[in-house]
Amino acid sequence: MAAPLRTLLSETFILLKERFVVFMTGVVIFGVLFGGLNILLLPPSRTGQSDLFAQAITKIWRAGELQIGKRGEPNSLEQRLAAWEQDTKRVQDQQKGDAQMTAIHLYGSLWTTVLLWSIASWLLFFVAMTFYCMATLFSGTLSETVSKTVEWGLPFLRLQIWVYLRTFAWMPFVGSIIALVLGPRFIASQVIFVRGKKGALDSAQESFARTAGYWGKITGNLFVAGILGACVLLPLLILIATVSSPVVAILFGITLHLFIAYMVVFTTMLALSIAPATEHIKQPRARPR
Repeated sequence: MAAPLRTLLSETFILLKERFVVFMTGVVIFGVLFGGLNILLLPPSRTGQSDLFAQAITKIWRAGELQIGKRGEPNSLEQRLAAWEQDTKRVQDQQKGDAQMTAIHLYGSLWTTVLLWSIASWLLFFVAMTFYCMATLFSGTLSETVSKTVEWGLPFLRLQIWVYLRTFAWMPFVGSIIALVLGPRFIASQVIFVRGKKGALDSAQESFARTAGYWGKITGNLFVAGILGACVLLPLLILIATVSSPVVAILFGITLHLFIAYMVVFTTMLALSIAPATEHIKQPRARPR
């Protein structure tokens, strides 16, 4: 039976407080890595619209002075304006060509950058999630938590891939709806996988069986916990937004992983309250499959 929301929140904050050093070390490390990844692959534009406008005006002015110098000083305002319009049109045509070439180059490399960023971000998130889960399920030192993360990394990856395929999240449109319906039913798969000493397939199937009738409870608790966490961190994000780049990317990454750690602990506590991993253990094994 799922524990009340107040109890789950209390247990979450108690665990975060007890293992503060371990969690905060992970939050800082993964947050800095995520911020550095954003700076490396998604650097902020150093040239704003106002700068481009100023550069264009400067080019037009210098080009106009050059042409006037070649043709001699115009004797009338009409001649000066005509020369200005001619030089302006020439520079604009040149800039249009440069803009087209820039756009072709930009869109050619855009998808590669987005793909690299997506893969790297997902891998970082997966390692961080595994670390926070190990810190929740095992009470050990930082080095022991890192060791557990390495030990269970690949098995967790197999479990996540199986759950992803099982929820049909890989299917466009319809698959997303199915994943929303079936996804919460696999909330206990990681707990069963680690403490129940079962394989990825058995853990997912048992989680789906044990959470029957708890879909509303699971989604409701996760939604409320997420809203509460976002409300607490929102003022911090607003404050971070006032900091100059690239420091803001690092601070944002740390804040984001603080939220991720909180949600992983809460989700694990919720899973343990619904499906205690000590039940129905078939064949214990020394290492994960």
